[in-house]
Amino acid sequence: MFRKIGILVMIITALVTLGCSNGNLVVIDKGAETDVLAVEEKFGSLSLDLIANISRTGMTPNSYYVKATRDGYATVDQTVDTTSANLTLQIGTWLIEVTAKNTSGLEVYYGYKSVTVVEGANSATIGLSAKTRAAKLPMSWGVAGFVTKMRATAARTGFTNRTVTVEIASTETSGTVYLFDLLEGNWNVTLQGLDSSNDVYYSKTLSAQTIVNSQLLSVASTSLDEKKVLDVAFSPAGGNYSSDQTVTLSTQTVGASIKYTTNGSDPIASGTVYSAPFSVSGNGTHTIKAYAYKSGLSNSRVTTSVYNITYGSMTVNITPAAGTYNVDKTVTITCSEGGATIYYTTNGDDPTGSSSVYTAPFTVTKGTTTVKAFARKGGFNDTSIVSRTYVINYPDCATPTFSPNGGTYNSAQTVTISSTAGSTIYYTTNGDTPTTSSLSITSGGTISLSTDGNYTIKAFAVKAGYDDSSIATSSQYVIAIAKTVGVNFAKLAKNVVISAGFQTVSFSNESEKWLAFQGEEGKMIYLEWADNGTLGTTANVKVTLYENDTTTVSNSINAVDVGYGTDRKALTLGNARYFIKVTSSTGSAITGNCLLRVGYKTVFKYHTNVGSGNSVYIVGDTLPLRWDVGHEASWTDGNVWVCEIYDLDQSFEFKATKGPANQTNGNIWESGADNHSHTPGYEWVQNPVVWQ
Repeated sequence: MFRKIGILVMIITALVTLGCSNGNLVVIDKGAETDVLAVEEKFGSLSLDLIANISRTGMTPNSYYVKATRDGYATVDQTVDTTSANLTLQIGTWLIEVTAKNTSGLEVYYGYKSVTVVEGANSATIGLSAKTRAAKLPMSWGVAGFVTKMRATAARTGFTNRTVTVEIASTETSGTVYLFDLLEGNWNVTLQGLDSSNDVYYSKTLSAQTIVNSQLLSVASTSLDEKKVLDVAFSPAGGNYSSDQTVTLSTQTVGASIKYTTNGSDPIASGTVYSAPFSVSGNGTHTIKAYAYKSGLSNSRVTTSVYNITYGSMTVNITPAAGTYNVDKTVTITCSEGGATIYYTTNGDDPTGSSSVYTAPFTVTKGTTTVKAFARKGGFNDTSIVSRTYVINYPDCATPTFSPNGGTYNSAQTVTISSTAGSTIYYTTNGDTPTTSSLSITSGGTISLSTDGNYTIKAFAVKAGYDDSSIATSSQYVIAIAKTVGVNFAKLAKNVVISAGFQTVSFSNESEKWLAFQGEEGKMIYLEWADNGTLGTTANVKVTLYENDTTTVSNSINAVDVGYGTDRKALTLGNARYFIKVTSSTGSAITGNCLLRVGYKTVFKYHTNVGSGNSVYIVGDTLPLRWDVGHEASWTDGNVWVCEIYDLDQSFEFKATKGPANQTNGNIWESGADNHSHTPGYEWVQNPVVWQ
């Protein structure tokens, strides 16, 4: 084959001189009259092997269009329906392009290669790549903490889905996915937010997104819809605690409900509907499981929170120490932890949460008492049970004693009953056994036996902190108060009739003496102990005056002090005989003598200017004004000092003295140094005035 080239001769010459770069032979046609070069062109055959990685539905080639291009040369192309093609090309370098189409006529693959063709046979392999475009797909979702992956999926009928998954931090709430390998046309794109387990929490589908050749599809940011209820959150979170915890459950999905269990079981099968915070209490491990649900959404995952509660420890102490005591004991129970509730028993039983609650110290009394206690407080283990046993043995109250003891008495008796100080004595006087319902007195108190009769006193004593005493029994009291008349009084008096003056009363192991006295109507009778006799002051003596033949007592004369100057006075009511009974005040027998005096009242008036506020005594050498028993006078208006004594039908003289300090034997005067004046002589009156 030849091609004519009309060029300048100088160019042809240059070509001849330099040669042809493509190796074709250049021939000069000498017969021609024009300047034309004839060039002979050479060809080579090119066998092509077309390779495409076909893995997706809709991407299978149905035909291949092969095109060879070279600058300055005509395009050579060919359409084949197999992966082999054959071209005849002039020698030289050609650009070979291959486009594969599917049955829909869409270009699905494309490849190219630069091939140098030499004379003869040539071969080349061209790899085909999918001819696709990309999409930029931004998305966002509502709550962080769940989504750890973004996924974009493009779907198209007749084509394999295109999917890209991108991992992100759980703290993100937005991101962008680039989706490649999309052929031009309309695709449905689904955007999703997933967790690490590929559970879909958010999703949205964008329909008919058009992919245009040679363009990047970029859509506006898409807010994904919630598709799965967000997981249940626990507050506080599970962990190790030293006290009970109040747990709150929540989900960020608005309008969702929650079910939970507290024993580790599946809440979907047996959960309780959550309505309010609940307590996780008790020493040990507590497993809470929960999930949330809402119509139209997938249930949340079942989430688990484990609480390990380890209570603190505390102790209980009971005081005093256990032991044996002889008095009541006040028991105090304390706990090492403030605010704890202490439960206790006193019967030896182990206490429980239903036992008595300790609020204040209490007393254990006689007998054996076992106190047991434990303490309870939230956030602490119950204490161990502490026990104390108390044995209380009381001392006995002293057996009561009686004073005076039993015997025969002619007057009422006052009996003192004594036992342990502060004790209460219960008694009877009729010999019956006393009880706590009987009459009672305090130890050292007295009872009166005031009527005739026989009395046997029985008594026992009680006192807190002591055992009851034994019952004491007195000897019999025989009370026979003199109530006889006439001759019986005379018999009692043994015809001992006394008249005015002194009378010695002698006792010989006796408890009483009777005397008689003939009274005169309207006259005073004076009874005074004139001397202690041989009884001394240790024996108190009682004098009782009885009128006539009756037991009517005009005046009981109790001589507590048997010394001089203790006056006892009574008024006779008529010309009758009076009886005088002299007894020991204790009622017991005595031995000794007492001096009794009977007389009439005499009034002395001593005139002196010794004013009131001083002391004046009337004294003499003999009774009843003997110097050592002088009587003190009483001051009246007009500087008159009055003193009463009792006439014993005897003569005596007296003087006045200003004070008892001047009363000495043979030295009886009113002190002249004080310049006191007095009316000469002394005035005395003997008359029956009103007795004191």
